[in-house]
Amino acid sequence: MKMISLLLVLASFRFCSFPADNATIVELFNSHSVEIEENNIEKKTTTISKGLEIISVCIKSSPQKHIISNEQGEYTIIKQGRALHFLGKLSKAFTLFERETTFYVGGWAISDKGTGNFVVFALADYKAERVFKTTRFVYDKSLNCESFCEDGFLNLEVTDNNKDGIIDLVFTGFKCIYCEGLEEGLSWKDREHLEKKPVEIKYVSHIQENQISWKESK
Repeated sequence: MKMISLLLVLASFRFCSFPADNATIVELFNSHSVEIEENNIEKKTTTISKGLEIISVCIKSSPQKHIISNEQGEYTIIKQGRALHFLGKLSKAFTLFERETTFYVGGWAISDKGTGNFVVFALADYKAERVFKTTRFVYDKSLNCESFCEDGFLNLEVTDNNKDGIIDLVFTGFKCIYCEGLEEGLSWKDREHLEKKPVEIKYVSHIQENQISWKESK
């Protein structure tokens, strides 16, 4: 799909009224190669979570697509049984794990300022709920004196360190320094980094009253 048509679809989606009508939902999903028909929509919900626009629909017959992730962070479409979830503004999304009938999907929510957090959504039936957002940036390609090296993403390792059956999230990488002394206003666009500092941010899973969350571990 051409980038121009993609941006036009996303623009029309952002400014439509919520919840979107069935015709708008059909146009949205069809434009991303997920074929559904208006008379095939059974239920729908809409969620807006700090810039992330989510439309979830339950349809009468199941499409073949499972997950489509746009690397530029413009959209992700996830199939879960007869449910389809459209998540706007989510980058590098993937399924973390499944628990009973719930999918836990994670991805990077990146702002226009060039910084981003990792967020996790619980997808159950045809509803989406954000259950976690990192308390610190794990993506930084901002035009500041300090930002994360390479493409701005910290590497994510998923492992069950506390042996509770739920994955923990460990982000590692390097922060690049572009200013020295009293310098300011310089970034990766202006010069090569002067120094690199290792970064490690850990979030340990917690289960309370059957609800899963993650807390930063110092």
